[in-house]
Amino acid sequence: GGLSGLFAESTFIRPMVSESEVFDDATGQRSLEAPSMPWHVTISGLMLQNLYYWSTNQLIVQRALAARSLAEGQKGVLFAAAMKVVGFILLCLPGVIGALMVKNGVSIDGKPFVVEKADTVYPTLVKAVMPQWSLGFFAAVLLGSILSTFNSALQSASTLFGLEIYQIYINPEASDDRVVRVASRFAIVLSLASFVIAPCLSGVGSIFDWLQRAKAMASLPIISTFLVGIATVTPDAFAAKVGFVVGAIMYGAGQFLKEPHFLH
Repeated sequence: GGLSGLFAESTFIRPMVSESEVFDDATGQRSLEAPSMPWHVTISGLMLQNLYYWSTNQLIVQRALAARSLAEGQKGVLFAAAMKVVGFILLCLPGVIGALMVKNGVSIDGKPFVVEKADTVYPTLVKAVMPQWSLGFFAAVLLGSILSTFNSALQSASTLFGLEIYQIYINPEASDDRVVRVASRFAIVLSLASFVIAPCLSGVGSIFDWLQRAKAMASLPIISTFLVGIATVTPDAFAAKVGFVVGAIMYGAGQFLKEPHFLH
């Protein structure tokens, strides 16, 4: 058991494989299939996804811009990058351990360890291995982390709407107080919309896969426009807008194709 059992099953941690044991929500079993995130997307679309998140995402950039100095901002980015490198220990290994426990028929308190849905492997594993008295504390920590991310996303979205859309295209003469009030109302609307949309995702096979597809429709055109803007001064603002719209439409149309992978 433990880490020795993890590394004994080398197929679960082997990189660059064309097939792996994929969990099927319909049957509750694992079978050899093409992984939902094959290794070759890490050098194409997935790399661009991460480049977008760390270089142009308002949620990240506003934190760097809020630093006391350039040096402090650089230190913060480097520290976050170091945490990201070791983040797989917290994000990926629990899923691998859960898969091994199911495959080896591990029993917890006399009951077999079973994962009913791929997205629930982490909470199921936590509930199985942590003491009963600590589950409430763990849930509070997890909820705090989720709310922190949610609040940051709301703040970023409302800031972008207020400064980049409302003040420029809707009401250029608006005062700063007016912009703040409108941005706050926009954040409230987004919150209410998220409450309505979230239950609709319960029928999605993999929330992670669905979010990657949805996010890539905007992130890949944005980072492509950003990189072209850095590399050359030839395209103007109109070309950037057209490139973004065309890129989003082409990506959306590509979702109806089985090959290549959506992140290519």
